[in-house]
Amino acid sequence: MRKFPIVGLLLLVLLGGCLGNGNQAETIKNVDEFNSLQKVAEVKQGDFIYRLISDKEEYKGNEPVKLYATIEYIGERKEITLFHGFTPLGFQLLEKTRNYKIDQAMPAILKSAVYKKGVPVRTDYTKSGGYGETDTKAYTNFIKELWSDGLPTGYYVVDGSAQFYTESPVGAEPDKNQIMINAQIDFKVVRLVG
Repeated sequence: MRKFPIVGLLLLVLLGGCLGNGNQAETIKNVDEFNSLQKVAEVKQGDFIYRLISDKEEYKGNEPVKLYATIEYIGERKEITLFHGFTPLGFQLLEKTRNYKIDQAMPAILKSAVYKKGVPVRTDYTKSGGYGETDTKAYTNFIKELWSDGLPTGYYVVDGSAQFYTESPVGAEPDKNQIMINAQIDFKVVRLVG
């Protein structure tokens, strides 16, 4: 009869050990385990071409990560008005060795801009991400390193998006003018140690 409390206590200790943070070095996979598959993605949707581009598949040392997106109008008109937030192009990064998501902060405003046919409009990735009191110390340190030295060593998957509305042609259904285009690329960052 005394075996059940001992077994229960042992299970509780083992479960606690599995749920604990443990040594971060043990939980982080080696960057070399990941292969960068695609540094450029292009999606054509309706009257638009969306491109998501990283200049390199692997960034070394302290070189800055160069990442950008473009949207190009290719429809029949000479120009078109788009309605969007601060920018129609957004970036969300996921660092896969640690499973950390880096969201892009964007002011909640509505802007409009005229886009000319055949002229791509470009938005460069800029540092983003933050932390709060509920985040782990490891995540907080990761974001602090991002802000001081650029993206830390890791394998990054970028989910890029273009989100906007076009002006409604006469007689068109209002929901038909909302455009959402998504693409994905990846790259590695290998910082020099020491």
